[in-house]
Amino acid sequence: MTNGKIVIDKIKFMEKQGRIKIDFKNSADTNGGQFSGIYSEPADPVFYEAMKSLRTDAVSILELPEDITSRLVPFGVTFHYNEGGRMGAIITSRLMIPLLGNETVIQTPMMKCYDGGNDEDKCFSEETAKKLWALEKEARRYLAGERAQTNLWEQQEQPQPQEEAQDSEVPELEENVKALEA
Repeated sequence: MTNGKIVIDKIKFMEKQGRIKIDFKNSADTNGGQFSGIYSEPADPVFYEAMKSLRTDAVSILELPEDITSRLVPFGVTFHYNEGGRMGAIITSRLMIPLLGNETVIQTPMMKCYDGGNDEDKCFSEETAKKLWALEKEARRYLAGERAQTNLWEQQEQPQPQEEAQDSEVPELEENVKALEA
């Protein structure tokens, strides 16, 4: 179902406000506590790419013509899990209506990840399921504090750059940058 104890129920990117809303629960909480947070800190760019990557999948699920793809903007996913951890989801998108200068909200029907049963035609494709799991993972990373901004404490631990770096220091700096990008 998840890596760890956090179970993501809903993710919503409120682009105009620059905020992210995440509804979640702690599976270890025996009281069944539900939590919801609205966050203004920017997420890692991977989060936004994971959300955007659902565009073609939503178009396909909704059986819309491909020329609509650029007008459909996914902004939310509602997750459901059965007792065995099988994930289901609804993808919520904005459909731009250029002639009216407006938009409407459109949702995919609830679908599940394929688990080898006889309902394959009613399930997400393997590619769509991977994208949904990737978005769910990015939401958990966001809740864990892995965001676009740098961590103040990590910055203090690293040596301050010197005005003239010696050649032997350059590979080490490049390795640090690659590690931060990973």
